Amino acid sequence: MVPDEQLYSADMDNRQLTPIIEVSEREGVFQVHADFTMLADAETVTVEFAQQGIIISGGSAERYVPIPTDAETEWASVAVHGAVARISVPTAGLGHRLRAITMW
Repeated sequence: MVPDEQLYSADMDNRQLTPIIEVSEREGVFQVHADFTMLADAETVTVEFAQQGIIISGGSAERYVPIPTDAETEWASVAVHGAVARISVPTAGLGHRLRAITMW
């Protein structure tokens, strides 16, 4: 039988590291927190607004986060500190909406 700590370290060596993306919306502001620090080759993060989404890149990883259709990107704020980005995008506040968010 293999000790638990050996199983754990073997699993840790074989896992694929991915960025942590947290998305929320409250009080008329769509917020994204992207943390790429666990990627060895991610020293900085770049943020680009695309049609109906945000492209966040860091090192060898890139993620697309769709934004609400009423997002006012001209008023967006982006703060990047090393491999962590915080993005806030005001929305027109067209009411409560439920939708699935698919990221790639």
